[in-house]
Formats: sequence, structure tokens, C-alpha cells
Amino acid sequence: MPMSKWFLLINCIVLLWACQQNPKVRPGTRVLITYQLTNQKGRVIDQTGFMNQKMPLLLHAGQHEIFEPIDHAIIGMQAKQTKSIQIPASAAFGKQGVFYLSQNQDTVFVVRPGERLKVKLRVIKIVH
Repeated sequence: MPMSKWFLLINCIVLLWACQQNPKVRPGTRVLITYQLTNQKGRVIDQTGFMNQKMPLLLHAGQHEIFEPIDHAIIGMQAKQTKSIQIPASAAFGKQGVFYLSQNQDTVFVVRPGERLKVKLRVIKIVH
């Protein structure tokens, strides 16, 4: 085999090995994720134990098992990667908005349908 073909073959093998070491989330991939959803004032509306990762979600990416914008955002991410996105409140709670209680349940907050919400995502692990 000529030298250029060996060079090409070795490069292909290295590239395949590198892709397997840092796989990306693709549609249908099982992933463990955490997320934290905050309103425009920075108040936490929903989360999955984000900081301590004690309550991650196991889901199939791209299979509509979570809010659609989150489902789309995790595609292409890698394990241990964090990403922040903004979504319309209607994507999470529908056209009517939602009322929710603070963590100590002494205050009621309102998420209006027109608000923009911040989502901080983290792919904990890609499950094979």
C-alpha cells in the first residue's frame, strides 16, 4: 500500500477513536440531564436538583419527553457540558401561564405567557 493510503487510513482510525471518546447527543440517545428554569427576575421556577445533581432526568433526546426547546438544545451536547438558553414561557407552560409557590411555600409567583425564561442545562452522562 502506498504511503499516502497508510496516512489516510491512520487518520481515519484516529478520528473514529476521538469521536467515540467524546460522543455527542443525537436524536434517540439516552441521556442523564439536569436543568434549572428561572424567570426574568432570576427566581427558580423548576429544577432537577441542578447544583448537586441528585435528581437528574433520564430521557431519550429528541423524543418529546421534556419541553421542546430543551429537547432541541441537548442535541449536539457532550457529557459534562453546560448550556444556557432562553425560551418563551408558553413553550413550558402553555398559553395561559402558570402560578407557582416559592420553595418555602410562603409566596405565590406568576409566570406570564409572554415572559422569556432562562434554562441552564447540563448533560451529566450519555447512557449507552
